[in-house]
Amino acid sequence: MCREAFSVYRLVPLVLLGAVTSAGHAQTDVPRGGAVITPGAGSSQVVVEVKNKTGKDAYDISVSIFRDDGGAVPDITGQDIVQNDGQAEDDDHVDDDGDGKLGAGETDSTDGSPGKTCKSIMDDSGAVENGKVAKVTIDFNGPIPEGAKIRIKFSERIGDKHYDMCMATPMNDGGVAFGIVETGPAQMGFEVVNLGSASLDHLSIPTHFTPVRVLDARLDGLFSDRIIIVDDDSVEIYDIGLHPGEALEMGLIFERPIELVPDQGQLPMFGTFEACPADFNGDGQINTLDVLAFLNAWNTGCG
Repeated sequence: MCREAFSVYRLVPLVLLGAVTSAGHAQTDVPRGGAVITPGAGSSQVVVEVKNKTGKDAYDISVSIFRDDGGAVPDITGQDIVQNDGQAEDDDHVDDDGDGKLGAGETDSTDGSPGKTCKSIMDDSGAVENGKVAKVTIDFNGPIPEGAKIRIKFSERIGDKHYDMCMATPMNDGGVAFGIVETGPAQMGFEVVNLGSASLDHLSIPTHFTPVRVLDARLDGLFSDRIIIVDDDSVEIYDIGLHPGEALEMGLIFERPIELVPDQGQLPMFGTFEACPADFNGDGQINTLDVLAFLNAWNTGCG
């Protein structure tokens, strides 16, 4: 019996992001996908202790400030990793131009182009190991208003670039996965896990009209034989062959920071499981009804 070919459309619940409230010094676990803290209002600097719960070593920390109601928030002017689980101060630098790697002139902890998001990148000798804690200071160009929140993410390296570790996205039969993103970074790293019962063959990622410049994807270390189509408003990956229980790691670099997406920054991912051509009517069974469906289609023609 062949399996039905269908698109994934039902919402798969995500792991909740942790939330911590503090007047000026917060501590929180940061899983893959990030965590949100609510700092106290009135200060122009926040000090946070973040524990790496991503399951991987992290090579930088991204922060963004926002309000759920879209109200005004100050710009982030600097960010510094001042302690890494009791070790000496790390040599970290702000990625001023937001390209996911350090370039000429990006040598300190201040942001040369202040905005709502800032990324500290550690040098090759530095990493926040999985399970370890880092202390980070975040500076703003004005006092933090009531209702402001800060999203914190760890990042990993794919090649020479750093990608925010977005929420792991489980793709169940009949489901759709959502990665948590936000305006600001143009680099996002996703992990897609096939929790279904058939091979995942097609993945579609709407990008809300923000063009993708680079796609780095890994499946058992190789991705060169997959068919990738990058349009202005989506990324389509075919012939994935992602078997149940397997995971696909990918990094997206956009031409510019991604536009604000609906549902508080949820970027949807739609999948189609392995097709069965003989199951013509798509009911998961092979019988005379498929023959009748084929004959009806034949009689109807293309006009």
